[in-house]
Amino acid sequence: AFVHAQSEGKKVELPEWMQDGGVRNIASALVIVPFILTFYFWNVKPILAGQTLIRAMQTLGSGDPKAALGQFEKVFEFGTFTSGEAREQLVNSSSAFLAQQVPSDVKERYAALAQKELKALVMENPDDARSHVFYATLLGNLGQSGASVEEFKKAEELSPSKQTI
Repeated sequence: AFVHAQSEGKKVELPEWMQDGGVRNIASALVIVPFILTFYFWNVKPILAGQTLIRAMQTLGSGDPKAALGQFEKVFEFGTFTSGEAREQLVNSSSAFLAQQVPSDVKERYAALAQKELKALVMENPDDARSHVFYATLLGNLGQSGASVEEFKKAEELSPSKQTI
């Protein structure tokens, strides 16, 4: 209505309480602050998490598993949808983290982080065979054959016609 009145050249008087500059400032803040928070949590935070994941993979590729593990930990601290991709990359890079030349403290931190995150993935998606396959693969890479076989069995129950399981 306000825009229509303005387009016809009519002068629209605002109520007296809206003519005060303080009210306009408060109203502006009530619009701008939620916009900024929404923009941060829906856009900036996932972008930062994605960039951190890329750095983790680059760092791991350059032969520094300790620094890469720190980057992976930061990705999970963001708590965004990027965590799903980071979990998959943790499993795919287990051979780099579990290599003989990697210090034992880094191996232990990796194993603890990877198990925690993959177990969370299975808990979030208990009916997803893929989650169980990732977890089973990780357990197998960590030398936990019995638990790995159990997870593969769960995956097979969830998707009996999938040949790769």
